[in-house]
Amino acid sequence: MDVVEEFALPLAIEVIADLLGIDASNHQRVRAWSRMLVSPSASSERNTQKTQRLRQVMEDFVTYLTHLCAERRRRPRPDLISALIMAEEAGDQLSQDELFSMVLLILIVGHETSVHLISNCVLNLAERPALAAILRESPEQIPAAVEELIRFDGPVERATMRFVAKDMRWHGATLRRGDGVSLILASAHRDPGCCPAPDVLDITRTGVKHLGFGLGPHYCLGAPLARIEAQIAINTLLQKLPGISLALPRAQLRWHSNPILHGVKQLPICWPDR
Repeated sequence: MDVVEEFALPLAIEVIADLLGIDASNHQRVRAWSRMLVSPSASSERNTQKTQRLRQVMEDFVTYLTHLCAERRRRPRPDLISALIMAEEAGDQLSQDELFSMVLLILIVGHETSVHLISNCVLNLAERPALAAILRESPEQIPAAVEELIRFDGPVERATMRFVAKDMRWHGATLRRGDGVSLILASAHRDPGCCPAPDVLDITRTGVKHLGFGLGPHYCLGAPLARIEAQIAINTLLQKLPGISLALPRAQLRWHSNPILHGVKQLPICWPDR
């Protein structure tokens, strides 16, 4: 089967859409909106076409949210959209633009990164049957293993763009105020100062440190949900399908070109008959 399309994606879509209160009949629309909004343009010649398509996608998304939020205002439900509509701080409430932006952020981040997290975990375990067997026999080790897998091959390759606040020198380079800086999280996770033997996937590590969910005041809001999804997904897959392996060599896998996210487009696996 293809882990992405037949396992990770349906799980992530169902979880985040259910939390938001989006009906199951619209789950595929959710996927289409998200994929279009996070995909980069393939070439300059297609920019006009991409812009037109993006505009149409945004119009469809806003139209859907307008009707959905109006319905939730009339009839609140125990879902996240109803909670955001009713949220209040010092008498202030979210404007419609703020509400829609928040829903879009939760929608995209809440499932795109989860899909890549689960798929990357499965990819690395399928390549290492001994590690997969350990986790199958000792599922209590899965939470710690997920942290190590995020460090070793996480779904977020780099942080969003930062900008220099003042002129400075950094490791021999001159950075001017306003310069853009791209922080490569995947590189930081392989820093020998991060952990011993950083190029080794070691699920027995204790106290694993990584930046997969950010740090400080911008720490990922959905980190607990992502961890639970990955833990449940891995445990379920290993228990139901022991002996998984890649159905083709890693070199033949195709990866997404998004500069921030890190994940495969398809992940074919197979397993022995029982």
